Amino acid sequence: MKKQFLFAIAVVSIAFTSCSDIKYKEPLPHGAPETTILPDELLGKFEIRNDETPRTLLWFVQTEKNAWTMMEQHFISEDDLKNGGFILQGDSVLSLEEEKWVFRSHYKKQQDKYVFDDLEMSYTFDLRHYTFRLFDNAAEKNDLEVRQKDGTYYFNIKDSCISLYAVQPTKEGMRLCYLSDLKVDARKLPFPVQQVIKTIGESTPDTSYLANPTNAELQKMMRDTSLYEFFDLVRVEETR
Repeated sequence: MKKQFLFAIAVVSIAFTSCSDIKYKEPLPHGAPETTILPDELLGKFEIRNDETPRTLLWFVQTEKNAWTMMEQHFISEDDLKNGGFILQGDSVLSLEEEKWVFRSHYKKQQDKYVFDDLEMSYTFDLRHYTFRLFDNAAEKNDLEVRQKDGTYYFNIKDSCISLYAVQPTKEGMRLCYLSDLKVDARKLPFPVQQVIKTIGESTPDTSYLANPTNAELQKMMRDTSLYEFFDLVRVEETR
């Protein structure tokens, strides 16, 4: 059955600086069962815990049976204000950019957080109709197959080939593994790769890589987090 929606987690608007990217020839893991249900462990409000400011909240809310909305919002804390880089002016947050205070967003105070009003993105994905929509109601369509193996959910997003992302529920929340966004040269992965040149005739052509790892090779990659981008999210609120 053709799946046509884009997995929102895969396009979280956080800038990556990857050495190279890689795609996959077939849905992975091989032989793992397909699932059309988003598990309860992935629903709720989560905070990405890293050193970036402003900080990021992700909400995964079930709107109806087999349909969910994912929203991303930014916020700053009292400590962020003390450390500089942000100030409050009325109902606005200003950030320091090139030695000037620049309007960033209006905010609302929520406990110890100053949550920005503007949504960085909001996606609705509907497993009944296999569609995904941005908050501006524009439709985006991508084939997608979700497979589950040993408690990990693998999101295979297919264009001409497959971008792969894995979601692992954890005791505190979840881990997002961007298995198509690498920290290293793809040729350092624990399986063979095929180089693909995207642009022809340039002195430094844009290249990517294709691979078709065995399940054992995929697991070996998953265990070595120095190879790919990932984020740990901590659950901060139940919104199931």
